Amino acid sequence: MITRLTCFLIIFFTNSATFALPIAKITIKVVDEQGNPIENAKAGIALESPKSNSWGTNIKLLSGLTDTDGLFSDEGETSPYVGLSAFKEGYYGVGSSFNKFTDTTGILGFRKYQPWNPTVELVLKKVINPIPMYAIRMSGMRDGEYPEIPETGRFIGYDLTVNDWVVPYGLGTHKDFLFKVDIVRANTYRDYDVTLTLSFPNEGDGLIKYTPDVSKGKSSLRMPHNAPIAGYSSEFVRHHERTPNIRTPIRTNGNPAYDINYFFRIRTELDKDGNVTGGLYGKIYGEIDLGNFAWLHNSKPFISFNYYLNPTNNDTNIEFNPEKNIFKGIPDRLKVGEP
Repeated sequence: MITRLTCFLIIFFTNSATFALPIAKITIKVVDEQGNPIENAKAGIALESPKSNSWGTNIKLLSGLTDTDGLFSDEGETSPYVGLSAFKEGYYGVGSSFNKFTDTTGILGFRKYQPWNPTVELVLKKVINPIPMYAIRMSGMRDGEYPEIPETGRFIGYDLTVNDWVVPYGLGTHKDFLFKVDIVRANTYRDYDVTLTLSFPNEGDGLIKYTPDVSKGKSSLRMPHNAPIAGYSSEFVRHHERTPNIRTPIRTNGNPAYDINYFFRIRTELDKDGNVTGGLYGKIYGEIDLGNFAWLHNSKPFISFNYYLNPTNNDTNIEFNPEKNIFKGIPDRLKVGEP
């Protein structure tokens, strides 16, 4: 005979199990860029669960120090998406996630995610030699602050050390970047054909596109400590086109704000044999682009790109010290916090 107490317990545990999340166990392995384990790194596992009475999620952080093999493990109830992180003094922090659970085992309130206890490797990049640089987050500018291109259909010089167009359009004196915007048509948000071209005045100047390897986490230092010497392309073209009644593919994979970056070299000096003897090196975090459909509103589209420039001739170091920005007096929204 089933008693009232038995019925109550069945209902109670069934309802509890309905809302209980499966348990995940994960091991973080923290290593340096050479693959050597890092001991006493602070590792974190962020577990997510839905809020019971509102939208959003609750985050529970499990943290601890890695052992001599660079390992830290913990477990808890969570949604299928788990955040991971690692940090140690003298290194740049790294973040990642795990969302590759394939199944659950167990019943009611005793379910476990599979695979059980996967090991996720995170790489910490060492802090080597952060330096003062010209650095600015132009994507943080407000309307009216962006550098509008003075004329369309022709190349206009842009000076990176003053963040302005060259005279007579601005205060710049060096044509570091040469921007040109060609507008074939700019009728509506569904009907336009606009091209941005970036060129350079000196032989040896140029860009190299760089996509970080995020398979072992996203480091706050997303690019290498030094820029390469060779491989620079002298022209960059970005084409925007949309035609009525023709569907335009939309990029959905990856994180363009982190994945798309560039090394650059300007003011290049070459010897008689074409070898690089001088130049200024830098990096761009994110895309180089025109403003948000600015060409539809007036004849002066604006340029947007976040850049860092090492002021020392022939020094390839691009590891920035955010406390030593050469640009002074810029608004907080334009300051760069990433190295």
